[in-house]
Amino acid sequence: RYRKRDRNRIIANVKERKYAFLFTSRGCPYLCNYCHDTFTKRFVYRSEENVLEEIRVLYEDYGVNEFHIIDDIFNLHRPRAQSLMRAIAKRWPNKLYIAFPNGLRGDILDIETIEAMVAAGTYHVTISIETVTPRLQNLVEKFLDIEKAKWSIEEFAKRGVIVQGAFMLGFPTETPKEIEATLQYAINSPLSHAHFFAVVPQPQTP
Repeated sequence: RYRKRDRNRIIANVKERKYAFLFTSRGCPYLCNYCHDTFTKRFVYRSEENVLEEIRVLYEDYGVNEFHIIDDIFNLHRPRAQSLMRAIAKRWPNKLYIAFPNGLRGDILDIETIEAMVAAGTYHVTISIETVTPRLQNLVEKFLDIEKAKWSIEEFAKRGVIVQGAFMLGFPTETPKEIEATLQYAINSPLSHAHFFAVVPQPQTP
């Protein structure tokens, strides 16, 4: 029932398998000024054992074999992210499907983390670029390294992972030429698909 109700808005779950959300950590120390502060800027994470036990219960007792990890920034702590993914791969080899609808910062991924994620069963990831204009990256204080994020997209794509890009259009002072640059980046990248969002200022954000 949950899967059917969520079908219209879910951005992964391509095969409509029985899935569940996983929230393994919360909080993000980055200061992107359009973002919420619901979970504060302090990164807090659950223990590996705790997360594995939740997966076990959902998989063994309820037949869930797809997990959507919706952390604010799952890959902030690389050793922790790698260890958790490797533990999943070891305990449930080739049995689980993992998606990241959000929560990956593209310019701090490395090859070890990507390979660990793929080994665990990751088949779908979202990389948020927002804008490719350095001026606007500075304006919104995301300071994303566009080239490093592009590298991450390419590495996932090489491994057969469905990669979704997330972009924001309409930042204050953004020009049509800058919007076009972001569109062209998406078109010319190996992204499987892209989502473009209109910038809507949220209350209590800079």
